[in-house]
Amino acid sequence: MAFEWFNKAAIQEFAGAQTNVGHLYFLGQGVKQDDALALSWFNKAAALGEHVAERNLGLMYYLGRGVEQSNSRAAEWLRKAADNGDEPAKKAMEEMAGMGIISGT
Repeated sequence: MAFEWFNKAAIQEFAGAQTNVGHLYFLGQGVKQDDALALSWFNKAAALGEHVAERNLGLMYYLGRGVEQSNSRAAEWLRKAADNGDEPAKKAMEEMAGMGIISGT
């Protein structure tokens, strides 16, 4: 049921709903798990400046889910999210820098 409502709002270009639909596809909650659809919805929301979607794109690149694994692309998306005030993205970047995965924060 949640998917249906989020999807209706996502189609109307509500960035938060697009992020939620992407998250449902990413986790396979209420829908069949589908990284390509998660990526598509996160990209749509990120294009509207939605910081959680930007963070989720960073996670997808870090994990290599639905995309070729890339620490540099992960860092790019996490930086965008952090610059938009996303505290979990800031923490993720600090942790990645601490592990030597990326340079600096």
